[in-house]
Order: sequence, then C-alpha cells, then structure tokens
Amino acid sequence: MLHTTKHIRLILGAVVILAIAAGQAYAARVAWNVDIHQNKFGYPGDPVTPDYANDFHVWGVLESMFNPPTIDGQVNFQTTGPAGFPPFAPIVPGLGFENFVPTVSQPAITPRPLPPGAPAPGGPFYYFEGSWSTAGQIPYCTWMHFGVDITEDGCNYGYWLQAVWTRDGVDPVANPIYGFYVDDAVGQQKIRVQNASGTQTEVMSMDVMRLTEEEVNMFPLADLNTSFFDTHPEWNSRWAHITTGLPSQFGGPGIDSFFDVFLEVPLGGPLLPGQGLIARQHSSYFEPTGDPDFWQYEIHGAPIPEPASLAGVLLGVGLLIRRRHG
Repeated sequence: MLHTTKHIRLILGAVVILAIAAGQAYAARVAWNVDIHQNKFGYPGDPVTPDYANDFHVWGVLESMFNPPTIDGQVNFQTTGPAGFPPFAPIVPGLGFENFVPTVSQPAITPRPLPPGAPAPGGPFYYFEGSWSTAGQIPYCTWMHFGVDITEDGCNYGYWLQAVWTRDGVDPVANPIYGFYVDDAVGQQKIRVQNASGTQTEVMSMDVMRLTEEEVNMFPLADLNTSFFDTHPEWNSRWAHITTGLPSQFGGPGIDSFFDVFLEVPLGGPLLPGQGLIARQHSSYFEPTGDPDFWQYEIHGAPIPEPASLAGVLLGVGLLIRRRHG
C-alpha cells in the first residue's frame, strides 16, 4: 500500500510539474516601425481627383502560445514631413492616442479580409487591428512612421500584415508593409519576411544586429528608424549586412511573397534566450509620380521564461523530490 501511495504521489507530482510548465509564460518583445507613404492621390473639392485620404488602417495576425498578446502602450504614429500637415501627434507611452484603438481579439471583432492561407483566429493565433482617422485630409506623399510594441508568449510573429489608406473608410489603397516571424530554434534560427500587402516591392538591402537582453528591453520604439541610426553612428558598426537572397520582385500577383534569412552566421552564433535582434529592410515600390523607397525596422526578442514561471517549476520539482524521498 505504501509503495502504491508513493507511486501515486510521483504521478501527481509529475502532473503538477507538467501543468505548471504548460501554463508558464515565455515573454518575447515584438516591435516594428515602418515608413508609411500616403499614396492615395486626391484633393478635397477637386472634381478631377476627389479621392483623398483621411484614414489609415493596419491589421494582421499575431501568435502567442499561453496568454493573449499584449500591446504595450507604445504606438508611434507621426508625420515626418514639414509643419502644417494634419496633427499626427507623437505618442506618450502608455496612453495611446486619440482615435487610434489597436485591438487584439480571438475573434471578438469582425476581421478585415486576410490573404488566402492566413490562419483563422483561434488556438495560438490572434487578430490585430488598428485604425486612425482625421476630420481633415492627409496630403498625398505625406510620410509618417507607424509602429507598435507587442509582447507575445513563446513566439515572434507578426504576419499577414495589411495596411491601407481610405477616405471615410472606403475606397482603400494598399500600402506596402512586411510581416515576419522568427524561428529561434538553435541550429535553424531564421527570420522569414513576408509581403502580403498586395503591393509589389524591391528589397534593396537588409541588415540585422544582435541585441543583449538589456538592449532588447530598453530600445525605444520611437528610435527604431533611420534618423536615429544616422545620428548615432556608434550603433552602425554592429550591423551585419545580408547580401544574398534578397528579392528584386517581392509580393504582388504571382510573385513569391516571402523569403528567409538564416541568422546564426551573420550574427556570429545563435541567439540565446532573452537576447534579440533588430532587423531592417530598405525597399522601394512603384508609384506613378515616382518610386518611393522606405525602411521597415523590427525588434525580435528571443523568448525567455518569466521568473515567476521558473519559480513555479522549481517549486514543483522540489515538491516531487521531497515526496519521493519522504
């Protein structure tokens, strides 16, 4: 009877450990900041070109294993052009900004259309959407930054991203934006870059930079842009330049919509838990008035177990050992 009881305790202890481990969080920072060009041509009151823009929308799919992804307050949405444009205010971290309501659901809101092949919300997949509007107009060729800072569990995934300009919510015109996910398994670490926006681009260059755990957590979203790196040359020696495999025709009808970059060689070894990287792509696309080039920056944190979760697992192991020898 005593022997049977010990086995029962062992089984119960193992179940406790598995339950704790299955529910623990592996938090990863996922952030991106992309140059956005207002490419919906038109002017209010002009009978020839009335189709101006006053709304911007972005949506896509996130992945998070044990807990829903969280938007961490830093949403960067501001013009980079001269004064006098409609007020895209810089964002105070933690407060969000007027008229922009980023939401994550599974699927509490009706998703905008996603490309064929995108997973339906459910399981580890979550639908993400944010919209912004102004009572005035957003002039054609206005440049701005759009960025968002997200925490996911055990994943680094912002995929099937779409971005469009509209006028009063209708007549959408797509804007290029890249999705991504990072496979951080040692021996095959890679970043997959995806263009599902419907706008064909050319990827002219791509760079990656390893970050320490401290840097992953402290790097401000608002500094994730070319202006910062142009004025802080001490960072630039750390870029590893990707020189092969970049597509000259990327996305668009009948064209490959993703490419892979294997990371361990350019980064000098695998990313370790808690470390991370900055990746950036310099691209261009066709516009009737010229071919604008744009940068997209991402922060990819390698998941690390949260301390409380590790403590729970260690506690479960300790209880099992104690019971086994009790």
